[in-house]
Amino acid sequence: LPTFAEVGFRRYSQFEEDGILLYLFALLGTTNRIAVEICAGNGMECNTTNLLVNHGWQGFLFDGNSRNVGMGRLFFARNKNTTLWPPRFVHAWITVENVNQLLLQEQVRGEIDLLSLDMDGMDYWVWKGLDCISPRVVVCETHNVLGADKSLTVPYDPKFVRRHPDYGGASLAAMTKLAAQKGYRLVGA
Repeated sequence: LPTFAEVGFRRYSQFEEDGILLYLFALLGTTNRIAVEICAGNGMECNTTNLLVNHGWQGFLFDGNSRNVGMGRLFFARNKNTTLWPPRFVHAWITVENVNQLLLQEQVRGEIDLLSLDMDGMDYWVWKGLDCISPRVVVCETHNVLGADKSLTVPYDPKFVRRHPDYGGASLAAMTKLAAQKGYRLVGA
């Protein structure tokens, strides 16, 4: 099989996630083509946008910045492929305490195909507390300054805002350990 370096490309993702996700779903198939992105920014650079715009997926995007949400709603409303069926773009500050409730309010539960989590801080804790959905594929951010071998994360703080580029998130080892506890395995980083 080809490597991620051979299949990766970016159209809307920050790095090569657009191509890697298409590759993974070409191998795995899809069940319902539902994607959830937590901390989607304005939607113009996030991991689910290519699937929503070019592949007809249904999306539920969340961001804590109301300006980002407004820009994202406008972006999808103006896109010819999502004008009629835009993703739900919700303004909410995501915490361990509200993540399940917010998804259930949007009628998102059970198996979905994709969860993308890029919170720049509380990713580990929110994923750990997330139990109303069962994503088949999870994309999550890790903080490489922490190293790949040590299982480290910042302490949970529901009001966390990243103020320093080197303080936030979790290490690859911490996320891999949590993934294993939830029944997932690492396929690439």
